[in-house]
Amino acid sequence: MCMLESIAEPYVVEKYFLSRIQMPGTVYEMYAPNCNKRYIGSTKKSLQKRLNAHKNKNHPLFAFGEVQIRPLLENVPEELLRKKEGEYIRRFKNDLFNTRVAGRTQKEKYWEDIEASRQYHRGLYTPKKSGGDGMYRQLTRYIENREVILRHLCIKNAKKYLRMPSKRSLAKYNFTDAELDSIKKHIYYQKTNEPNTSKN
Repeated sequence: MCMLESIAEPYVVEKYFLSRIQMPGTVYEMYAPNCNKRYIGSTKKSLQKRLNAHKNKNHPLFAFGEVQIRPLLENVPEELLRKKEGEYIRRFKNDLFNTRVAGRTQKEKYWEDIEASRQYHRGLYTPKKSGGDGMYRQLTRYIENREVILRHLCIKNAKKYLRMPSKRSLAKYNFTDAELDSIKKHIYYQKTNEPNTSKN
């Protein structure tokens, strides 16, 4: 049985005061005296309600006996809540049950540990010469959605280069009237709103 080690000594609750707070929330820590791992989360509800919700979902921390909850950061504006939660998760990531960093984008996840990310993606790809099928995620997605992707690209290029799709493309992708009207309107708008540089 593991014993509790505080992640914040001395323990201090930070106060986060900003003007025009509409939906403030709390970044909280959930812990058990008999375990050195804990869980960090965020909520706009009361901490007792959040604790009960974790208990009802059988959070693994409850296997260590009585679980307690306390605030780490209070009165956080709603738009910053996930970001602030993520900052605490990063700070104590080696001592947490959390497996994901709240508020982190896929791009941030990739660059925070680029070597691990590259190793993971290399593991998903096995060249044909090594006995694999030579497939990787992007190629698999393209093969499975080829017609949809090419159709979308044809519309995108028509709007980019201000010209209607070719007869071949029209026959191949069978565009709807709404899609063709959208292209025509875009081309007309762009051409009629082009800056007249000939007078300058």
